[in-house]
Amino acid sequence: RWGGFCVGWVLGWIRWGCSRFPYVIEDLGICFVNEAGFLAIANRAIRQLSSKKGAFTVSIIIFATAVVAMGLGVFLYSGDPNRHRLFPVEWYEEPRTLHFIVLCLFAIPCSVVLGTGAWLLWINAKFIRQISRLEVVPLPGVLLARFRRLTTYYLKAAASWFVGVALLALAFEFGISPLSVTFLGAASGLGFVTALAPQFVFHGLIIRATSDLAGEFARIFKCDYAMEVDRQFLPNIVNLLQASQPKQMWVLSLKDMVALVSGLVSPIVVMWLKAKLGW
Repeated sequence: RWGGFCVGWVLGWIRWGCSRFPYVIEDLGICFVNEAGFLAIANRAIRQLSSKKGAFTVSIIIFATAVVAMGLGVFLYSGDPNRHRLFPVEWYEEPRTLHFIVLCLFAIPCSVVLGTGAWLLWINAKFIRQISRLEVVPLPGVLLARFRRLTTYYLKAAASWFVGVALLALAFEFGISPLSVTFLGAASGLGFVTALAPQFVFHGLIIRATSDLAGEFARIFKCDYAMEVDRQFLPNIVNLLQASQPKQMWVLSLKDMVALVSGLVSPIVVMWLKAKLGW
């Protein structure tokens, strides 16, 4: 029951993310000097996000890896008492073939979810890396406001992913071990990276815009316009420069960061509570 709900939940949110992404980024073009270049990058990312072939290929790779790992664990290393196991020891005892088949059946929907999520993460990483190379307009306040909308989108996607991984921890009988903690941590880490990694790019673009704006005002005092600007207007120009500087250089707030970290560890907490309370 929990497993089916977990898969349906994550796939539903992935579909929501793919459908919302074009509307979220449509207003970002104004942030870049070469708006046509941004639109080309955005349209390419939208086409790739809709590619079922890419998500299917990654899902097949994850499923094949899982089958090999589970086969080795069930049939080859099941007698090693010192080996860390993802599932309770009962899954590695007779009837092993039946247990292996059941695990493979469970691995199919999990591979679809993880493969699709990994594919979207890869496309998003390419999109963010490509726009980081574009020249931004020297208006850091505008960048901060427009990037906030995209950041909210990433936070919602990450939160839905964390819930899905927590449901995965409820659905499967994970034994508390370093391997299970690593597995759930890596799975929830996909959502964490999706929301956090773009913030460093946004921060760099805002810093660049702030520097460009300061440089433009500096030229008023030192270069061609120095003789043309009446001295009485210089204080107003300084005030305008100060007012145009954003109060913060990071789009992500402290509250957002706390929420992300909490979501990152929530599946492990759910697994621990399940083991302790016998859910």
